[in-house]
Amino acid sequence: MSYPLSDIEQAIAGENVTMSGGDIKSIEGNDITRRNIRIDGEFNDWRDIENVIVKNEFQNIVYLRDIGEVSFGPKEATSYARLNGNRVVTLDIKKKSGGNLINAAEKIQAIVADAQENIFPKDLEVVITNDQSKMTKNMVTNLENSIIMGVLLVGRRIGVFLRCTKLHVRGNRDSIVDGNGYSHFKL
Repeated sequence: MSYPLSDIEQAIAGENVTMSGGDIKSIEGNDITRRNIRIDGEFNDWRDIENVIVKNEFQNIVYLRDIGEVSFGPKEATSYARLNGNRVVTLDIKKKSGGNLINAAEKIQAIVADAQENIFPKDLEVVITNDQSKMTKNMVTNLENSIIMGVLLVGRRIGVFLRCTKLHVRGNRDSIVDGNGYSHFKL
């Protein structure tokens, strides 16, 4: 018995589907977080593909394994990456919305360092590129320095102002308070 290629294609496509299940609100204290729900129907193992039902007519189930053999070949490249003229494998990591970029980058660097030491082959070179946490750290440092300089300049300005101002209090005695906080009395 022969089966059209379109039937086989539709059977595989219908089984290998991941779809959105909407989202759910998670409330913890004052924090409200939205989480996406995903229904994962993708194949986890090549044997799952063999068990796809191609036809089910008159209680006769025809599996893909009954009409063909499942095997894998090289995957067709969809993009190319190079670093210093060499072909490389890339991994893009993006932080979650509202996440701390600097903490995320530090955790990633720790994971990579651990993997280089314990998991990866010793001759494998791992290079982190486009690390935006360095720029963010520099911006935070510049902001801290600007705040400190602002406080120092305002403090100096207030000190100069207080040294130049004398407070006169009239009463039975005349007293003068200088910029250093000392009182001088005239009798």
